[in-house]
Amino acid sequence: MAAECLAWAALLVLAGAALLIVNRLGFLGLGLLGLLTWFVCTMMALNEDVPTWGEHVFRARMTQRARGASRDGPARDSVRFVPDVVFYRRCGMGLAAAGAAGFVWQVW
Repeated sequence: MAAECLAWAALLVLAGAALLIVNRLGFLGLGLLGLLTWFVCTMMALNEDVPTWGEHVFRARMTQRARGASRDGPARDSVRFVPDVVFYRRCGMGLAAAGAAGFVWQVW
């Protein structure tokens, strides 16, 4: 519960920062904020010990289902914050895309 509240607070801070940066720097600033968010989340995902992609991940998931393991078991604890990082990385990608589109629209 506390982690979800912290995640929503971080999202609101990111949205507020985006509004302030757009007000001060325009869409170029929004694109920079998106790139920075994208970079930080990518670095966090790369430093995580939990694999997020690959054949061995899919094999582990299939063998876990075959054994009938529940989703609330100890395997769930090993995946810490990877889904949150992926969500914020996608938010950064969206901010970068919106900033680039807005900058092109302003210049054009």
